[in-house]
Amino acid sequence: MACPAPLTIPIDFLDVSGSACGALLPTGRAADRVDDLDVTLIDNGMPVIVVRAADLGIVGNETPAAMEANAECASASSICGSQRRSS
Repeated sequence: MACPAPLTIPIDFLDVSGSACGALLPTGRAADRVDDLDVTLIDNGMPVIVVRAADLGIVGNETPAAMEANAECASASSICGSQRRSS
């Protein structure tokens, strides 16, 4: 018996940019400084914080367990709740 052809279901996510914070770049800047880290804040359907791995003392291919055990990564996770922002 042959396998059936895969079913394709097109999905279009319309107007997700800024859906949570009001703008693709919530601060209006491509780069911000939060808690002494250079970051990019993005709202493209879900708020995201992008930070260089090297700024956290890692290379970027660590396992989740290794990242959780890394004190620098753990302290960086506080950015998500941070109220302090500077430009």
